[in-house]
Amino acid sequence: MKSEKRSKAKLPSESPSPTAMETTCLPPETAPTSSPSGSVSLLTPSEIASLSAREQARYLEELERLHFALEREKLSDLASFSKAAWKVLEPSTELIWNWHLDLICEYLTLARDRRIRRLIINEPP
Repeated sequence: MKSEKRSKAKLPSESPSPTAMETTCLPPETAPTSSPSGSVSLLTPSEIASLSAREQARYLEELERLHFALEREKLSDLASFSKAAWKVLEPSTELIWNWHLDLICEYLTLARDRRIRRLIINEPP
């Protein structure tokens, strides 16, 4: 018998490709000012009105970018994404979240990251 060598399948690169949001970021000089705590200082409507049209557009673009970044961070894990998606998929049914759903999401995330190679999840009907 001949022994066959099996080649391992190449895994996708570990570093995620940049999203469209990350590739279209504004230059740092257009960002709203940040306080030492890291929070963004928001301008009042009168302060926004005192800006030029170009500065207003940049400020609003930066606020939109920050909003999407916060939304993306809020939905960064499978559990929070599942909770948010439930409202879209089953709007008339209340989601009753329990510890086992967190555990399933954690195991699925580990399987996606290839830290767990074998996973079977049995779920009763």
